[in-house]
Formats: sequence, C-alpha cells, structure tokens
Amino acid sequence: MSISIIPIKESEKFFSEILLVCISFETKRWKAYLSKYKDKYQKIILFYNKEFVHLYKDHIEDYKGDNLYELIETSINDPLDTADKYVEVVKKYKDKLVDIDCSTFTHEHILILIKIFIHFEYNKNINIIYTGVDEYSVGQTGGWLSKGTKDIRNVLGYSGSLLPSKQLHLIIMVGLENERIEKIIEEYEPNKITIGKCTENSSLDNKFSILNQKHHQRVDDFIKNILSNINDSQEFEFSCDNPEDTYEVLNAIINKNIQYNNIIIAGNSKISTLGVVKVTEANENVQLCYAQPLEYNIESYTSGIKDFRYFRIKFNEK
Repeated sequence: MSISIIPIKESEKFFSEILLVCISFETKRWKAYLSKYKDKYQKIILFYNKEFVHLYKDHIEDYKGDNLYELIETSINDPLDTADKYVEVVKKYKDKLVDIDCSTFTHEHILILIKIFIHFEYNKNINIIYTGVDEYSVGQTGGWLSKGTKDIRNVLGYSGSLLPSKQLHLIIMVGLENERIEKIIEEYEPNKITIGKCTENSSLDNKFSILNQKHHQRVDDFIKNILSNINDSQEFEFSCDNPEDTYEVLNAIINKNIQYNNIIIAGNSKISTLGVVKVTEANENVQLCYAQPLEYNIESYTSGIKDFRYFRIKFNEK
C-alpha cells in the first residue's frame, strides 16, 4: 500500500468519530487538544504506559467511569504487547473514522500504531494531530530530555530485509537527543553513515533549529573522532514540518545506496517521522531502529504548548 501525507489547515480539519491519545508525564501537552475538543468525539481512547503509571494515576482515576473514555495500558518495555493492544483497538473501531494525537506517543509506538492501520487496511485515511511545545528542557544550561540507553532494537513492523552480504548504512535524522544516537552507532558499527539535520526554514521554532544544529555537530564530531571503521560519511538536510518533503529526501538517499543494508534512525520530530513511514512503505527492505532510554526528564521535559498541526494520512491501493 502507498500512502500520501497531506497537511491540513485547522479550518479544513473535520473531526473523526474516535480520538486516540497517549497519557504522558507531559501533562499540558497530552491534555491540550483533548481538553479543547473532547466534545467532538464519540469515543476517546487513552493509552498509558505502565512504567509511568504512578505519575498519572490521578488522571486515570478521573477518566474511569466516564463512558466517553476507554483506558488501555501499554508498555515502553514491551513493544509486542503494546502492538497487541493497538491491534485490538484498530479491529474494534474498524468502521470508524480515527484521529490520532501523536504528540506524546513515543516514536516507536506511533510508528507501530500507524503500521497496524496500514496492515489491516480498514481505513481510507486517518488524521494526525501534533501539539507543538514552547520549550524543551535542553534549552536550559545542562538541560536534558533523556539519559542512558536501556535497549536498542528494530521497530516492530519495520524490520526490513537485511542481507548478510551487504554492508551497513545508517541514515540518522538528528534531533535533540544525541546520546542514544551515539549508542546506536557504537552498537551497529556501520560501514557508512549519512547524517541529517532539519532545514532551518522548516524548523518548528528558530530556537529549536539552533539546538538541532548543535546536536547535529556533536553527532558529527562523535563519528569523526570515535569510530575508525567508517569508509564513507555524508550529510543531508530534511524537512521537520513537511512529511512528503522528508520522504523525497530519504527516498533519494536510499535509492543511491541500494548496495547497502539501509537502517534509518528517526530521531527528529514526530512530523518528520511520518515521512519515514512513507519511505518504508516504498522501500520494504529498509529497517527502522529505536533506542529506548533508561530515564526521561519527567520533571521538565517540556514547558507548555505552542500550537496544533494537522495531517491526513491517505492510504492508496498499489
């Protein structure tokens, strides 16, 4: 199946019947769209990761007993169990129009969820909502979003088809968390790396663009100073606010490197990650890699919301 990802103005968006949201320690962010538009939906599915349940136990209790909401436990440690929960929801509401607030799902979870919609082909399209933020804690002196790496794995549903006879090529989309990217590079010991940063004019905010450039430089320095087995290293730029543009750039890179096993690390915005989904649909041999952090900055990951952005993913028969 091929997909199209269409930006939608707020005035053009229609409300679906079902809304999917992930409860998170980013309380203001996951509640922003929900609080404003909850009356527009017939049913709202609230997923919550059990590893952080102590942080939002009160929120869960608030929604229990209200027929508008359905609460479903997932896990950042167990993607297979989480995928099973997503499958149940997709099957249960297969005849309904669906909106997904992707803002506080992990990159891994939103990738798995969209892949399930693609696999079952129940929907002609789904709508994606993205809630932007005012500030990330990395803007502070010594600030951080996550620390350590607990596990490195390919994303469920995006294992690709890697051949032992081919060398390894990592395509890295740098965001604001370079520590996990460095761990992936150390683990995979690639033969070639293509490292990307978002274009300045596509940045969701100018201050994020500056931070992204700094993190890009740190990863680039790491590649040059630490690893000795890389025989090729290149750079590219991609759009972090237009998934179709991101797709075009990544697809061109992959087509120029078909002699390699291509693995993508989607470490930038959830919006650019939508473009990665399209790339994997067009290139089934490509694998996606995810590094699970040991610790999140749950106290001050973000500091409030900025705006809503909307996209429609349209599923097209090949």
